[in-house]
Amino acid sequence: MAKATGTPENSTYKSHGGALSLYIDGKLSTPGQCVAAMQSVADEIAKRWNVSKLGQEGAAVGEATLNEVEQIEKNVDRGTSYAENNNQKVGASQSEHVATAGGVFAKTLRKTREQVLASIPFVGGSKVSSQEAARAGVTLKSSEECYLSTKLPRNKVGVTVIGKSENNNGEKGNSQRLYSRINNYKVAEKSGDVNIPIQKQADLQAAVAGIEKLLNQMQQIKRLIDAAKPAAGKLKNVIWKLRTKYVAISKKAREGRGFMANIRATRVSIMLVNDMIGMLREPGTSFSTYVLFEVKGLLDVISKQADLLTPKETN
Repeated sequence: MAKATGTPENSTYKSHGGALSLYIDGKLSTPGQCVAAMQSVADEIAKRWNVSKLGQEGAAVGEATLNEVEQIEKNVDRGTSYAENNNQKVGASQSEHVATAGGVFAKTLRKTREQVLASIPFVGGSKVSSQEAARAGVTLKSSEECYLSTKLPRNKVGVTVIGKSENNNGEKGNSQRLYSRINNYKVAEKSGDVNIPIQKQADLQAAVAGIEKLLNQMQQIKRLIDAAKPAAGKLKNVIWKLRTKYVAISKKAREGRGFMANIRATRVSIMLVNDMIGMLREPGTSFSTYVLFEVKGLLDVISKQADLLTPKETN
């Protein structure tokens, strides 16, 4: 880089297919702009991705669901026993089951969503339309919201989806799903070689310095990924308990349709806690993998341009 002080014969060079690492939102960018975009997203992940809080909230949902469903079972069992002893038709109706099972979510999930929103990246801006979400690879349900990060090189973007269904007993078509990751962002396809502008030596040096800072940021994200592993293990244990309960109440459901509400409530909790386990891996893991590829591509570009700026030796 120190020798890259000359003036190139041309102000641009043909990429021969190597320009993808410079494209942000379909537009050709400089190495410095690409590094700045990654730094911005890395900073948001490092500051907002609270794996400790996500683990706590996932455990709280699981335990609350278990306690609520067990209480429903006890109430129904007492009612059934009373009916048998007194030859009466008493006990919870199907609609009462639905209402009580919905209490699981009224007591836990709404609060959990608020906590999750404060613990995940990319939600600081406005939610995007379903059309914009589709460009980021997301098919939104009517009960979901989608948020996007700063656009990234290689036509990528960070995505966070939050299900906010008010139908809390898990009926089809409603969503409480949660996820966050790095996705492709659809843009108009470019064909053929691209003329890439050659940057000044100072700009290339600034980009290299920016990459060094980015790699330090990635160390912080790696620490978050490592810290999430014990919490993920605890949530997997919660999933096992919920699935055991799911099997038990599925058997009881054969005796009466009322228990279907309990089954739906438990199934939705299983799905939500499983999503929380995913949130303990993402978006840190996919962003880390992406950065490795993008940094290599940028360094190749910088190296190529430094060579073009280096005066050729003459005999």
